[in-house]
Amino acid sequence: MRRCTCREVHDSKRTEKPTVDYIYPASGAPILVDGVGIVKGAKNLDAAKKFYEFLFEENQVVEFSEKLFQIPTRTDISKDKLPAWLQGVELKPLDLDWAVMAKKEKEWMEYWDENIKGKGAK
Repeated sequence: MRRCTCREVHDSKRTEKPTVDYIYPASGAPILVDGVGIVKGAKNLDAAKKFYEFLFEENQVVEFSEKLFQIPTRTDISKDKLPAWLQGVELKPLDLDWAVMAKKEKEWMEYWDENIKGKGAK
């Protein structure tokens, strides 16, 4: 067993011989959200606002889901507009101790990079 990103799994599924799949645990899974914001005092505030609005337009959110396997944070988009891979997933956030996660993240990611990433059969 190995840990893969959502994108790695779906990229693998696009090949003739997929090498990985995922199971969504009944207990839930960590749901990590990419943050987007506008910096206070931004020199190009109007452009920043337009870019922010662009990122969250419905068609962009759907495209990010289809092409980049991003899970939308917008809850007002109908599931039938989202890609098939996401329609079948019932997301249940895992209750995490975020303080432990923050404290151990670097250590865990270094372990991942040194001991797991890229070690699977090709």
